[in-house]
Formats: sequence, C-alpha cells, structure tokens
Amino acid sequence: MPRIIYKFKNKERLNEVVGYLASTQADIKMHDIPSTTEFKLEIKCCAEQVEEIRSNIKSLNESYKLTEITSKIIKMLSETAKGTGRTIRLMDGDVIRLTPEHANVVILTHDELSEENQIALRTMVIESRKTHEAAIQFCLGKSKETE
Repeated sequence: MPRIIYKFKNKERLNEVVGYLASTQADIKMHDIPSTTEFKLEIKCCAEQVEEIRSNIKSLNESYKLTEITSKIIKMLSETAKGTGRTIRLMDGDVIRLTPEHANVVILTHDELSEENQIALRTMVIESRKTHEAAIQFCLGKSKETE
C-alpha cells in the first residue's frame, strides 16, 4: 500500500487535511516531530487514490495560503487609508501604487459584502493589475451608489 507523507507547521491546516481524509478510505497517522513545532501526517491508501489525495491536499493548502494572504489585506488597507499611500506587490509580481482614497473605498465596500464576497474582493485587490483595477472600479461604483 503506497504511503504519502506531509509535514505541517500549522495545526489548523493539519486538522483541515485530516478532516478531508476522513471521507476517504485512507489509513491516517499523525506524529509530532520531536524538538520542533511541526507535525507529520502519514497516509496509507490504495494506489488509485494517491493522485486524487495529493491533488486535493494541494488544493486545500493553496486555499489556506490564499486565505492567510487575503486576511492580511484588510490590515494593509487600513494602514494605507490612514497614511499617504503605498506601493504593493501583487501576486503576479506587478507593483502598483495604492492611494489612501482607494484603500478607504475598498474597506467601506468590503464591510458591506457577504463573507464569500469579501474573500473574492480581497483576492481581486492583490491578484493582478487587471483584477486590482476592477476591484477599485467596483468599489468606487458602490461608493457612488450609497452617496
């Protein structure tokens, strides 16, 4: 039976993966890695499941990382709204200038959205120049609607 081994530094992420694996027929063993704050997850499964499990764990990890990144966006936007603006590097590597006015309108719009749409807006703000500009235009449009 094939084995897949993952290491996790974050207990929350580990628990999320274990929750996913509970729906599979995989045999799961978790171990603390001595003298570290890491955890090792050993998965034994049938050969046919290996690629599906790897793919799903990769998706879970990417989703988790994106959530971590986007949650930091609100703090950055709040700091920018109070300051004189800042330069930010987007996920695609582009660098843009964010003005306090734009940061403020994004925050105001963000707070009015559902949780799902908040995540989508935060992602748009940092994904690429095109999505960033679309997010700003959306927020400016929403701002004009409420005036």
